[in-house]
Amino acid sequence: MKKDFITQANWLVWHRLTWDNDTKVAGRVLGSEYRERVADLNDGEAFVQTDWGADRVDRVQFRRKRTFDAGATPGLEDFDRPELKSVGENLVSELEEISAQEQRRQDRVAQLEAELEDRENRIDELEQKLESQDDIAAAATQMADALSNHGADTEADTSAPVSEVIEEKNRLERDLEAREDRIADLEREVESLREELADRPTLEDFETAREATERLADAFGVGTDGESGKWKRKFEAAQERIDELEATQPTVDVPDDYESFVDDEYVQEVIDEAKDEGSPRYVRAVVASILRRGGPVPREEIARDIDIKSDTNIEKGIKPLADRGIVTTDGTGPGKTIDFDLENVQVIHEQQARKERTEELMDQF
Repeated sequence: MKKDFITQANWLVWHRLTWDNDTKVAGRVLGSEYRERVADLNDGEAFVQTDWGADRVDRVQFRRKRTFDAGATPGLEDFDRPELKSVGENLVSELEEISAQEQRRQDRVAQLEAELEDRENRIDELEQKLESQDDIAAAATQMADALSNHGADTEADTSAPVSEVIEEKNRLERDLEAREDRIADLEREVESLREELADRPTLEDFETAREATERLADAFGVGTDGESGKWKRKFEAAQERIDELEATQPTVDVPDDYESFVDDEYVQEVIDEAKDEGSPRYVRAVVASILRRGGPVPREEIARDIDIKSDTNIEKGIKPLADRGIVTTDGTGPGKTIDFDLENVQVIHEQQARKERTEELMDQF
């Protein structure tokens, strides 16, 4: 029995119930002692609650309604045979029309629910696109401002048509995306170089590093001709800094509670990265739901927390967090449980520290 129905009823009549799920409901609504008492009621007996009786529960006996049964075994007692009216064609037609109307209503409700869910999914997609476009537009605006201010002797043309402005904005967005891709490639190349030079560098290692730094210099527009000694010193200084940071990397204790885990500086950085990759709304919903319950939480409960019907959208928050070791998952479907991975805090620190060292190495070159 749905709780939505029970909470809206002013009169509640509980006849004998024997199924465990039903007796549990009676126990929750009437009181724990009624869970067993409702199974012991006789025929026609019931517990009754009314809107004028406050919290009072009355045990009442309903009178049995007697109706004539033409097919019953006849007895010796006298009885009056009632006059039975035939079912007219008009009544049958009315009943059929009522049934058809109800079916059409149910079909329309199902259609509207499906359309509502599609609209919610579309809204989520548009919100993500809007966030992405806002970021790109902001970066493009900054670059446009920088270009417009470049060169003191260049006079800006304030009468440029709107189409030219839009075209320039699109070009800046494309340049920004290409630059981000190039930076990502360079980061991977530098990380690969750092792994290759884990031990003290040899002359052969230095030649490899010099070639890589020349490629980096070309990408960032920095000349290297005749400056091999300078690059060698920069490389050696960067390698020494990496060794120093790795030697001083502290051991991180596993947090005792979820709040300490989430308050960790590196954990917050990784959560922010997950928001950038997935949906900020759903990432926040996953983190908040786990914190609220202080333990594992099913995917369907997270959806209810933010009042959405489709729990599959929650995966947009779960996946980026799981990929980064913030949460663990168990099971599939709506009952899939999500929990913080407190034991992974050391790995998170090491990964973030490695990222910082890579960025510092790039700055050196």
